[in-house]
Amino acid sequence: SLVSATVRDPVGLDLNRLGWARSILRPPALRPDPRLSHTAGRGLTALFAPLERRGLRGTAYTAVFQKR
Repeated sequence: SLVSATVRDPVGLDLNRLGWARSILRPPALRPDPRLSHTAGRGLTALFAPLERRGLRGTAYTAVFQKR
C-alpha cells in the first residue's frame, strides 16, 4: 500500500529541472549550447513550478510503498 508520495523531494526537483533542460536539446536541427539549455531549464522550472507542485502534478515522483 502507498505510504507516501511527493513531487517535492530534492532529487525529484533536480530531475524536473534536468527534464526541462533536456527537452530544449531534443530538436536536432537547433543544437543549442548546453549551458543555454540548462539556464532555460531553470527558467522553465521556475515558470511552471506553481502548476507542477500543486497536488501531485510534478514530472518526477517519489513514492514509498509498504508490503503487507
